Amino acid sequence: MRKYRVLIVDDAIVMRNRIANLFEQDEQFTVVGFAVNGANALDKIVELQPDLVTLDVEMPELDGLVALRQIMTFHPVPVIMLSSCTEECSNVALQALELGALDFFQKETLFQRTQNALMEEEFLLRCKTAMRKKLFLRNETSMLGKEQSIKIHLEMLTFLLKMEEDMLHFHDELQDQIKQQNGLLVKFHKEDHKFIYTTWQGSLFNRLGIKENLAVGKDLFTIFPKDKADLMAPYYQAAWDNEEVINFETEWHGYYYLTVLRPIKRDGVMTEVISLTVDITESRSMEERIRFLIHHDPLTGLPNRHGLSKWIEDAIAQQERFAVVFVNLDHFKLANETLGHDTGDRILQVMARRLKNSTMIKDLSVFRVGSDEFIGLVKHHSLAELEGFAHTIVQTINQPIHIQDHEIYMSPSIGISQYPQDDIDPDNLIRFADIAMEYAKELGGNQVQYFNSQIYAKIERRIKIEKHLRKALEKNEFILVYQPQVNLLVNHL
Repeated sequence: MRKYRVLIVDDAIVMRNRIANLFEQDEQFTVVGFAVNGANALDKIVELQPDLVTLDVEMPELDGLVALRQIMTFHPVPVIMLSSCTEECSNVALQALELGALDFFQKETLFQRTQNALMEEEFLLRCKTAMRKKLFLRNETSMLGKEQSIKIHLEMLTFLLKMEEDMLHFHDELQDQIKQQNGLLVKFHKEDHKFIYTTWQGSLFNRLGIKENLAVGKDLFTIFPKDKADLMAPYYQAAWDNEEVINFETEWHGYYYLTVLRPIKRDGVMTEVISLTVDITESRSMEERIRFLIHHDPLTGLPNRHGLSKWIEDAIAQQERFAVVFVNLDHFKLANETLGHDTGDRILQVMARRLKNSTMIKDLSVFRVGSDEFIGLVKHHSLAELEGFAHTIVQTINQPIHIQDHEIYMSPSIGISQYPQDDIDPDNLIRFADIAMEYAKELGGNQVQYFNSQIYAKIERRIKIEKHLRKALEKNEFILVYQPQVNLLVNHL
């Protein structure tokens, strides 16, 4: 079994060791090295060629975000960002993801005072998911580079075409290049305020029914639909008037095209423009796929946390009543470990599909926010409507799942917070729904709990007790007291 090579980048030795210990729990990972800052990380990536990098945000000598930008530019490799930030964390996370990071974790969440096995398992699972995205990372770099190289290559080809009449021995080679690029060579001139095609070579538009015998001698607006011709005409005019190379992109019937225009002058007079067009649909599709993966969970296809806060903020801005429904699958970890991760993934996919297809309330958006956690955001008109929806969710999840020879039963713990009665802050609404869900789990699961002040008080009291117990243990404030047990019937100790 191939092991993933991990480089850990953090300026704190304690944190480097904690992250390394976490990876040691999974035999698919091996830590090949450490770096103490961004500059050191760039050197280590070249030296060690890791499969995955964990990168701290706050570091001296080239912080994490600056280092990330350089990594994505010069040494593309899957990167998981780790940060100790609190209030500004969401902005930092979005910035990191826009720069090319494949995931983002808060250290405080990952390394809690009491070991959170589920969170650690989720971290390792998301690291593996990042490795699956490695192909898209490489493809993104190659596709974006390919598109830039296409532009340069097309300009070079059009320059050669400009010299075609004086360099006839290059003609066959140029035609081969156009064919290899799946291109279309067009020449046109301006006559009576119209752009008339004089040459039309290549099979690029054959699938759209535009062939050479139909195009030569016709003008731009005769060949192309009016909306496309209106888009192309200003570029044609700019190339003709300004006598400079112009390039532009168009979309037609679901295909994306890149066109380069090169004006031709003879004896100081503009005579024609050479146009070379190629199909760049493949690179555009890859870009769209990568953008999708940034904002969606690759396993279930559901939106991830990135769109969650925006949905809530938009609903608040529109002053719409809604509820945050936090769903946790009871005993999922046990099923995942007993039946295997592949079966666990199938369970999550089934549950995601069931939640997404819940039809009792139309205006429902579902997000995957954790290993076995989902959030439903639902607009409703009454508490009865919301209660009916929650009941439907419980019944839906309770239905058995048949995977291979296994009949699997799952149950949910559901916590619900409501806007505006519980709070008007998006983060608080999510947190309150989470608290209600934890309370439902404490009561045995397979039930729904609505957030209220009593639940909050109980959770807050438990947190305070745990905090005081830890402090008391650290300060050696526990006192051992012996209580004698006396049998009064026989007066015996």
